[in-house]
Amino acid sequence: MSERDAQAAILDYLAVRHCFALRLNNQPIYDAKRQIFRSLPKHTPRGLSDILAIKDGRAYFLEVKSEKGKPSEDQIDFGRDAIRAGASYHVVRSIDEVQALGL
Repeated sequence: MSERDAQAAILDYLAVRHCFALRLNNQPIYDAKRQIFRSLPKHTPRGLSDILAIKDGRAYFLEVKSEKGKPSEDQIDFGRDAIRAGASYHVVRSIDEVQALGL
């Protein structure tokens, strides 16, 4: 399963579970008219996770990877920062792994 398909499946699962969750847009938008990628907003951190889920007042940042995918250094750094701030950070590959987190 591709990362994109896994993200969609996880977000569908979280919606069915009535868990507040959203896909974080961490890719710059291509401006075809100017033929450039627009910059992300000023405070968008490098390595931002794919999904933010909130349950029982706790923030879960979920980095979705394919079976063989590995997080980048920026993603690892983002995870450390999220944990330091009191959130939870996880690399997940399937709905089963999200369920194991209690979501």
